[in-house]
Amino acid sequence: MKQKEPKVKTRTLANNLYVVKLALTHCPTYFITLLILGIVYEVSVFFEHYYMVKYLIDSIQYGRPVHQVLFALGCLILWLIIWSLCTPIVYDYILPKSKMKMFQGIELSLYKKASTLDLSCYDNPAFYTDFVWAISEAQTRVTTTLDNIKDLIAAIASLLLYGGFFVAINADGLVFVLVSFVATFLIFSSLNKINFKMDVELKPQIRKRDYINRVFYLNDYAKEMRLFHIDGKLRSDFSTDNNNITETIKKYSKKQVVLSFLGGYVFNSFILDGVYMIYLLFITIVKKAISYGSFVFLMRSAWKLKNSLQRISRTLPAFQQNSFYIDKMRTFLDYEPVVTNGGQVCPVPTMSGEIEFRKVSFSYGGKQKVLDNVSLTIKPCEKIAVVGYNGAGKTTLVKLLMRLYDSEQGTILYDGKDIKDYDLTEYRENIGTVFQDYQLF
Repeated sequence: MKQKEPKVKTRTLANNLYVVKLALTHCPTYFITLLILGIVYEVSVFFEHYYMVKYLIDSIQYGRPVHQVLFALGCLILWLIIWSLCTPIVYDYILPKSKMKMFQGIELSLYKKASTLDLSCYDNPAFYTDFVWAISEAQTRVTTTLDNIKDLIAAIASLLLYGGFFVAINADGLVFVLVSFVATFLIFSSLNKINFKMDVELKPQIRKRDYINRVFYLNDYAKEMRLFHIDGKLRSDFSTDNNNITETIKKYSKKQVVLSFLGGYVFNSFILDGVYMIYLLFITIVKKAISYGSFVFLMRSAWKLKNSLQRISRTLPAFQQNSFYIDKMRTFLDYEPVVTNGGQVCPVPTMSGEIEFRKVSFSYGGKQKVLDNVSLTIKPCEKIAVVGYNGAGKTTLVKLLMRLYDSEQGTILYDGKDIKDYDLTEYRENIGTVFQDYQLF
C-alpha cells in the first residue's frame, strides 16, 4: 500500500469543499448559521456605525425633516433590539448545539472508517501517522476551514458594502485605499521574509547558548563541571554566542526598521490619515463636491475597506495551509479496504468444517517471507498446537486464518471453499480467537 504525496496546490479548493460537504452532511445548520452571522454582522456594523453617522450629519447639514430622522433612528433601535435578543440564542444555543451534532457525525464517520481499516494499514508508518492525525485533529481542521470560509464571505460582503458606497460617493478615493493596501502588503511580505531568514540564522545560535545555560544548573552535569574545570570554556562560549546573536540581529535590524516604518506609518497612517484626509477636506470645503456626512463616512470607511482587503489577503493563504492537513484526513477517509468480501459470498457452514492451508506464503511488505509455502490440514474437532520460536509465524498463521491479512500466495480453505468466498463479518464471528496481546474493552 503505497502512500501518495498530498497534492496541496492542486487540491486546495477540492479539500476545503470536501470539509464543507462533511459539515453540510452531518449538520447543515451550523455552517449556514455561521455564514449568515458573518454577513449580518458586517451589514449591521456598516449601517449602525458608518452609514447612520453619515445620515445624521447630512440631516443636520441639509435640514431634513425631524420625523424622517426619528423614523430612521427608530428603525435602527428596533434592529438593535432584535439583534440583541437573537445574538444570545444563536451564540449560546443554536451554534454550540449544532456544532456538537456536526462533530459527532464526523467523529462517528472516522470511527466507522477506522473499524474497517485493513490491519496492514497499522504496519505502514506513513499511513498510520495520517490515521492518528485524522482522528485527533479532525475537529480543529473542520472548525478552521469553516471559520476561514466565514471570514472570507464576511470580508467580501464588507468589501462590497464599503466599496460600493466609495464608488457612489467618491470613486477617486479608492486610489488612496488601494495604494495603501498594495504597498503595505508588499512591504510586510518582504518584512516577513527577512524575519524568517533572521530566525533561521538565530535558531542554532540560541540553541547552543541555551545548552550552555542548561549545563550550569542541571544536576546531570554537576560532577563533570567540577572534575574537569570546563566552566571557563563554557562561559567563553556563552559570551561568543551572545555576541553572534547580537551581530545577527544587527545585520537585519536596519532593514526591519525601515520596512516597519514604511509599512506601519508612511503607506498606512500617513496616506490614510494624512494625505487622504487633506484630499477629502479639499473636495468637501473648497470644491463642495461631497457633504460633511460623506466626508466623515469616507474618512472612517477607508480603514474598514483596507481591513477587508487585508482579511481577504490573509484568509486565502490560510486555505492552502489548511489544505495540507485536510489532505491527510481525506487520505484516511477515502481509503478502500483490501480485505473485503469476494465476488460470490457463500453462507458460512453452521457445523465445524475442515481447515486447509495450501502452499500459503506471506510477508509484511518486505522481501523476507514470514510464511513460505506452508501447507497443513486441521480436521473438524481436532486439537493441535503450533509450536515455534518468536517470529516463526505462529500468530501470522492465525491472522491469515481470520483474514486480518490475505495471503500473498496460496489458498486457505474452510469446509472446502476459499475463505475469501465467505462473508467477512460472518466468517470471523464463527471463530473464537484470543491473541497473546489481547485487549479487554
